[in-house]
Amino acid sequence: MSTLAVKVVLDTRRALVKNQDSLAPTYPIKLRVTFARKQRYYPLEVAGVSKEDWEKIQLGQRMSKTQREVFHTVRETEGRAIEITESIHPFSFHAFDARWKNKAVSSVSAKSFQGIFNVYIDDLRRGGRASTTSSYQCALNSLLSFSKNLAWNDLTPEFLEEYEAHMRTEGKSQNTIGIYLRSLRAVINFGIANGLFAKEYYPFGRKSHGKYQIPAAQNKKRALMKPEVEAIKALAVKPGSRKELARDFWLFSYYANGCNIKDIVHLKWRDIDWKEGVIQFVRKKTERANKANQVQITAVINPHINGGYSPTRYRKPRSE
Repeated sequence: MSTLAVKVVLDTRRALVKNQDSLAPTYPIKLRVTFARKQRYYPLEVAGVSKEDWEKIQLGQRMSKTQREVFHTVRETEGRAIEITESIHPFSFHAFDARWKNKAVSSVSAKSFQGIFNVYIDDLRRGGRASTTSSYQCALNSLLSFSKNLAWNDLTPEFLEEYEAHMRTEGKSQNTIGIYLRSLRAVINFGIANGLFAKEYYPFGRKSHGKYQIPAAQNKKRALMKPEVEAIKALAVKPGSRKELARDFWLFSYYANGCNIKDIVHLKWRDIDWKEGVIQFVRKKTERANKANQVQITAVINPHINGGYSPTRYRKPRSE
């Protein structure tokens, strides 16, 4: 059986700059992980110290304020490293690296499924993705209502089949089921990337391969007829009212090739090509994708957009 050891050490292989207060050189402090006769070093976010200072820190006696701070950082680092290594079965440097670099993941108690799901939701929230955050929170609430103490090892194809059946008995649509399960799939992939879920137990895939297959979305086209659009245009509304604003935004979206509200409020003057008579923009929905997968929308500036129905009467395009 391979021996696993973690220890914070003074890396004396290469000195840093000379200590300004003395002639003694300083060295970086690093976490050393040893496994199967291999060693890896992980730098700590603390200033380097001399060999003499390191000896005092090791003894934990008669230390200066700076040395005490390093002393506590060393103890906290070793404790965190031990916690991570004890939760990885079997141990691998790949899994340790992923967990060590992600401090938010490492701080979650027992690396629970619910804790990691919340970390993922928090990341979405910090990224300003309010709608996606809400969707993932609903997915987590739904999963926990079905299985209160849901753990990583519960996420099997059989469990997902039972969860889908439960959702159907609750009257959830196939689209909702698909949205929640795609959210779960994303969190499981996040768990795999951070060494919390073994890739060989990945539950999603083809049914013919013994995996769980997410039901396809049912996308029913609900197009308005031309008389219905004309009725919206002719709707009698009070000038300057919220109803007028809502109607004009809808009509702008309709004539601008289906531009959604989020894209409308993010339009900039540079998106408008007056010479060619078009508006060009990248959808906010796809701006996080690879450049090759980004969708650019082109809307022709026709008389409907430029003749009284534009919401720019109320809000100008965003400044550059």
